[in-house]
Amino acid sequence: MDVTAADGDADTGTAAGMLVRLGPSSSFVGAAGELAGQPTLNEKQAIALLIVCRQLDRIRRGDDTGGDGGGQLCLFIGGEGGAGKSRIIEALAELLARRDLSSRVLVTATSGTAAARINGITLHSACGLTVGQGGRAGGRRGH
Repeated sequence: MDVTAADGDADTGTAAGMLVRLGPSSSFVGAAGELAGQPTLNEKQAIALLIVCRQLDRIRRGDDTGGDGGGQLCLFIGGEGGAGKSRIIEALAELLARRDLSSRVLVTATSGTAAARINGITLHSACGLTVGQGGRAGGRRGH
């Protein structure tokens, strides 16, 4: 069936139209699904990535139906060294880089070694804090 402009609603002066986009998914969850299928993420890591991406889609849509009443997601990903926490960070960073959003994210870690592993910086560097004598972080000495 062919639809022409003459088939549109003559009373309102509007014509029927449709926009179809072909290519990669425009949602974060759709794009994360592609990354989650790669062999670098195990099932639990893929789930964590999808949870974060679902929240990013909600924020982008302005949708507050996540049950928390706000746009913030608080998610703890724990485990001993070598558990794969960094792989989740790397996958999320790759996803954001593909969407040209890397400049909107600051990747931090509590130690220099961990920061280097995820191509980030330490928390104290991000906050502009220095480590004084005695190992205490702070901007001032002796207080």
